[in-house]
Amino acid sequence: MNPARPSEIVDVILTSDLRDMRVRRVKIQGKSVKLASIDDLIRMKTESNRPQDVEDVKALKKLR
Repeated sequence: MNPARPSEIVDVILTSDLRDMRVRRVKIQGKSVKLASIDDLIRMKTESNRPQDVEDVKALKKLR
């Protein structure tokens, strides 16, 4: 989710174990959630290479 624009959501298919990723915990609507780093999300979405993932990678790169 883009914190500046909460209506923007990125779907994720995990292709790696979260234990191997850089993650951080954030509070979203009062709940603690683990988030993978943008670089790890970009890597996974690039590997997936679905049309939507290609678009998601473009959006994720803007958030860096």
